[in-house]
Amino acid sequence: MNKKEFIKALSKELHDYEDRDEILSYYEELINEAVLNGETEEGFVFKLGTPFQIREALLNDGSFKKKLKEKENFQIKRLFSTTAKIFSGIVVGFVAFVMGIVGVSFVVGGLRNTVSIIFRFMINFPTKVEIFFFLFSQLILGIGLLLLGIGILWYILLNMKMFFMRLTGKIDSSMNKRRKA
Repeated sequence: MNKKEFIKALSKELHDYEDRDEILSYYEELINEAVLNGETEEGFVFKLGTPFQIREALLNDGSFKKKLKEKENFQIKRLFSTTAKIFSGIVVGFVAFVMGIVGVSFVVGGLRNTVSIIFRFMINFPTKVEIFFFLFSQLILGIGLLLLGIGILWYILLNMKMFFMRLTGKIDSSMNKRRKA
């Protein structure tokens, strides 16, 4: 008997059972997972037993409903965990993007300032001390901005992936603690 035939027969067997849809969905998912793990539909359905045997087991086993609810709660927690990871990835990516823009603007601004001051020194060396110190301070500021921008970009490249991995690990551990509680 394949999955479709089994689910149809089980549905008929459970026609008056109040949680019929949950149980059918549980068995359908169970069969799908078994097939994904390399088993054949027919072989796994045979291992499950007949729909009549399953109905009798359900009537005699009150803990089955509890197991179904726990599986449903696990899926909700897994969905929440995945959503939190995606959201944190977007936030980390956005922060990295903004920091990257700031870093690039510092690099470009610092480079422009440094190069323009060097050209100014080369073309027309200042004769007044005040102008010389002003231009020299502008040169130092340009070099500082350039180095700061390079530092920000370097930090992003080295640490953002690790930060994201730690953040998603914290989400997983938080979800595992809630799952155990």
